[in-house]
Amino acid sequence: NMERLRWIDTNNTSYILVNIPSYTLKLYHQDDVFDFKVIVGKPITKTPVLKSRITYFTTAPDWKVPQSIFIKEMLPKILKSSQYLESHHYSVYDKNGNQVEISSSKLKEIRQNPRRYSVRQSSGCDNALGAVVFRFENSYGIYLHDTSQKQLFNKDERALSHGCIRVENAKELAALMLKNDDSESKIPVLKKAMAEYERKDFVLKQPVPIIITYLTCLIMDGKPVLYEDIYHLDDSLENKFNQNK
Repeated sequence: NMERLRWIDTNNTSYILVNIPSYTLKLYHQDDVFDFKVIVGKPITKTPVLKSRITYFTTAPDWKVPQSIFIKEMLPKILKSSQYLESHHYSVYDKNGNQVEISSSKLKEIRQNPRRYSVRQSSGCDNALGAVVFRFENSYGIYLHDTSQKQLFNKDERALSHGCIRVENAKELAALMLKNDDSESKIPVLKKAMAEYERKDFVLKQPVPIIITYLTCLIMDGKPVLYEDIYHLDDSLENKFNQNK
């Protein structure tokens, strides 16, 4: 963990630090620190360690379902019940981006050639991304977002996602980012857009660095606090140390 801390660049006065094993997000702004609970990726769909910058966030996003989730998890449910799409506010599109009308013959075609199709979920209270999504450039296709399953934040172990990071109290996080960006006047617009599920982009004048790290031990109030090594990364890092001796 001391080695991992060496890798973290925290020269900025304002940044977001997500620690995967503790399921926490901290927003640092000058001398203030704001804490949020998060949900991270399952061990089979790990949240990656990375550094980037949040450049903007969007209210009332729609969700373009990743192909792996569509084919492995969603398609069997669609084939079992055609009502699954409607009840979850999903729409199917062909490779040209045209919406597809669902029929028994079309379902057979989708089953035979699933990679020719994609699924999107419209914005709303059932949307998997919730009412706001925070975008940052990365090669993993992940982002930080609200969620419709807020009850999951009551769990102590929250490695439950497909890799993206779900944040509790996302509206508060978005409002703080606007305030710290000298855009406090936009907060009422943000809250209205989130409440009414109206799509709006909020571009930050000063992008906020985001660091996603993996620390299984932290010092808090002078004492070490240990977290479960949910991705079993401690052993692999220790092995690299031993190989270099």
